[in-house]
Amino acid sequence: MGRYEKIYPPLVISKIVEDYLLENPSIIIIEYKKIHEYSLSQFDLGKIEFELSYDYWRKEKRKGRILVDKVNKQRSYLRKSESDYIEIASTKDVIERLSNDSPAVKKMIINQLKINEKGFTNLTTKYKKLKDKEERLLTEVESLKKQLEILKENNGIYQNVLFQWADISSSRDINIINTITTGKTRTKVVEQLFTDIFSDDPNAAYKQINQQIKESNVVNLKDKKKNNLIVDLDL
Repeated sequence: MGRYEKIYPPLVISKIVEDYLLENPSIIIIEYKKIHEYSLSQFDLGKIEFELSYDYWRKEKRKGRILVDKVNKQRSYLRKSESDYIEIASTKDVIERLSNDSPAVKKMIINQLKINEKGFTNLTTKYKKLKDKEERLLTEVESLKKQLEILKENNGIYQNVLFQWADISSSRDINIINTITTGKTRTKVVEQLFTDIFSDDPNAAYKQINQQIKESNVVNLKDKKKNNLIVDLDL
């Protein structure tokens, strides 16, 4: 079982929030960390009798968090974009708190200024779409960059294989005629080169042919004929 939430006097908690806003008139949105720090300062000064934890202001369903969210909703018109808040002061809240006009005049002012809130909503929606598009394009650019690097690497490999191909074609030990023609006249060696050059390992055929060249150059002493000079001298 989880720990029970400690209950604090609602009027005292409300007073903490009200005093914080009075001392910081420019603040529209109350940050959980800031109100927590303020409540600690009030405790240190002896103005409240209990020390409130950060979780009390931050965690959902805790009384402090519920109160802060309620006040923020009343004071501001919020649009959440990913992890960031784009905020604007609530027209109704500002007029009701600061205007000394009659209720009828206040209502007319609020209705006129509500147009700004609607325009703000449209702008934030467009902004969100542009941000999403930007992220998609950035992802595509990164993907294309990786593809380009692979193509550059493969291009270098292909050039190297072609140079190797030209080099081994001059060897008398390798039958590599008819390198471009198609059909039955193409040798098995050339056929393998064409197959391997566009595989995951373009160098495969060349490595195999190179190995064959090395093996063909190994002299078998048992099969080598005796030197005629040694025979003539009877050595």
